Amino acid sequence: MTRLANVTGQSVLDVSGELGPLIEALDQPYFLDLMFQWLCIQVPHQQLNIYRYVRPARGHAVSEVQALYWSSQEQHLHEYPQLQAFVSRYWQEDPALSVIESLTEPCLFVSGTDQLSPDYLADCYPGGQSVDCDLLCEFGNDVLMMALYRWQGAARFSLQELSTLKQLWKLVQPLLVQHLRIQQLQALASQGSVTLRFQQKLERLRVRLSPQEYRLCLALLDGQQLPAIAKNMGVAVPTARTYQLRAFAKLDITTQHDLFRWAT
Repeated sequence: MTRLANVTGQSVLDVSGELGPLIEALDQPYFLDLMFQWLCIQVPHQQLNIYRYVRPARGHAVSEVQALYWSSQEQHLHEYPQLQAFVSRYWQEDPALSVIESLTEPCLFVSGTDQLSPDYLADCYPGGQSVDCDLLCEFGNDVLMMALYRWQGAARFSLQELSTLKQLWKLVQPLLVQHLRIQQLQALASQGSVTLRFQQKLERLRVRLSPQEYRLCLALLDGQQLPAIAKNMGVAVPTARTYQLRAFAKLDITTQHDLFRWAT
């Protein structure tokens, strides 16, 4: 990584020449893995999670949180229950929530586990993991959060590293948004075949979903969000979320992104 000094004596990143592989992989399923590896080289960290905070409109309260991606340098630390505990129970206690609900432009938010309740800490961070840096940007009406983690006992991000991450985010967030939009278009283009393959795989593996669970999964595969699905099904959002959790448990998956991969 090359650094260029500016007139104030601070460092300015020049990594434009290193973005080629990321740009080439925008429409590939391994883009996020490649981005995680690239960011680890720029600013070392041990885990990366990406969440989508769903808002009805700009400035409105968040209605739900979806986990889009997570990856760790330690394979045994891929703890789905902790991730599910956050998106289903604790996201409303997120220290960044007030920033997220009013977000209009990309920003960096720093927090730590010392701000969390004992139950939140026990259920989501049993290994003492601490969130040090959240990178935020809009995605339509929603907000994307890219959370970078360092394990307990590791040095916290320095001011220089935070400055570097803020500059990197200006480069990475448009690529992340474009990748997710491409995924949405690909999902819409292949919806019919995805639905058929989903049904065939359920039959082949003898997975039994209730009519409500099956209808909800089809809606998720269609790219719909949980509040809209609940309205169409004539049930409350918590009820629809219960159908989702039951269906995902039967499929042994955790997120909507997992569902697309399972169906295809």
